[in-house]
Amino acid sequence: MGTPTEMYDENGEEVWYRRLDMNGKIIKEECHRRTSYYKNVTVPFLFQGQYYDYETELAYNRFRYYSPAMGCYISQDPIRLEGNNPTLYAYVVDSNLWFDIFGLRIYRRKNGQFGKKPGRKSKKDKKRELEQKRRKGIERAWKEEQELIKRGLGGTREWTEQEKEELLKTGKVKDYYGHHINSVSTHPHLADNPDNVQFVKFDEHLELHSGNFHNSTTGELLNRKIT
Repeated sequence: MGTPTEMYDENGEEVWYRRLDMNGKIIKEECHRRTSYYKNVTVPFLFQGQYYDYETELAYNRFRYYSPAMGCYISQDPIRLEGNNPTLYAYVVDSNLWFDIFGLRIYRRKNGQFGKKPGRKSKKDKKRELEQKRRKGIERAWKEEQELIKRGLGGTREWTEQEKEELLKTGKVKDYYGHHINSVSTHPHLADNPDNVQFVKFDEHLELHSGNFHNSTTGELLNRKIT
């Protein structure tokens, strides 16, 4: 609850995301290369009140440090049993409902409710799922493009020999972006379809959107199927 997992730019494009386990340990973190400043994108905040140190892999929680790897604090609660936590080292029982801003005392979300009926997805959840599908479509497209090169079939654009080597070695080619031929905003059912993704450079990408990434695009799907 209250933990940042995604960041978007002024155009609504996702530029950073991460996935955590139940204790806050980082499972995956990625900054997208489609931005000129992607190397500087990072969010150091973890659970509420925590500032994460990538070097020590500990989260500063005001009065003590929390270890996401262990799921507990590395020192005893300075106010001991007054913190409502008999183990003195433990974090909250459920980070979806409880939080500990200062590393002293645990608090529960007001009413313990989420504000919507069980099973009903919020707009935020739907947007997150669509973004995951969009990203999955690009990842699948890279894998299929790599397979085409492995089999000597050239790929869906004219790659240079150096680019082919990079694709075979790393699974991607630097400075290329996955463009959804039929925009995800208007064709959500094609978000994770790899044939709806073509690889372009930044200038090409901008031109396809007529100079503004807010403009949607349409077109014929590619065919990466190997027969």
